[in-house]
Amino acid sequence: MERGLISTEDVKRYFLLANKGKGLFVNPPNSKDLEEAYKRTFDEIFSLSTEGLNELITDKTRLARYDSFNWSYGLVSLGDIGPWPKMSSLDVRLTTGNILDTSEDIRKVECGELALPYTDIGEKEKRTNAFKRFLEKSRSIRDKLDFVYERFPIVLFPGGEVRENDYNVWARENNSPLCKIFGHDLDDGNNRVVSYALEGIIKVPCFYVKA
Repeated sequence: MERGLISTEDVKRYFLLANKGKGLFVNPPNSKDLEEAYKRTFDEIFSLSTEGLNELITDKTRLARYDSFNWSYGLVSLGDIGPWPKMSSLDVRLTTGNILDTSEDIRKVECGELALPYTDIGEKEKRTNAFKRFLEKSRSIRDKLDFVYERFPIVLFPGGEVRENDYNVWARENNSPLCKIFGHDLDDGNNRVVSYALEGIIKVPCFYVKA
């Protein structure tokens, strides 16, 4: 895909492609079968009309945001992207920084260098289980890194669209940790992007909104 302006419909198509593509990695086939399964999914999604795309995007707030921006495609630095707060139900303290911060903190928690304190046992259990699930998903992505990286671009909103307007407004009222604001907020592809960072990748192909 060439860098530059891209249609809103194509952003929607790639969002749906990534969403449906998750099923390809539940019991991943060999490389040839994986490529064929991807192509079938790609052809199915890209044959849909605008109305069909809109119907399949069930989160209508996301849909409205997609429709409200002019989109570009290109490489974006992970240091300029903030993840979705509490992505994959992780502890929000792991997601207040940028993607590089998040991946480093996840690495530290995994190897025991960082321990997040909890006063609520139920909350600790919930976040610990979410962390384990994230690691499982991340391993499946990293096992097929080259395949995933090239075929599933990330979707970004302008910085603050989610982390400030949605999360920080709530966090201030509820005495919760605040998210730092960067150039971009991550919409779709949180697990993928953090997995890339864990593998040392610092730039990713994205759909983004120019400032």
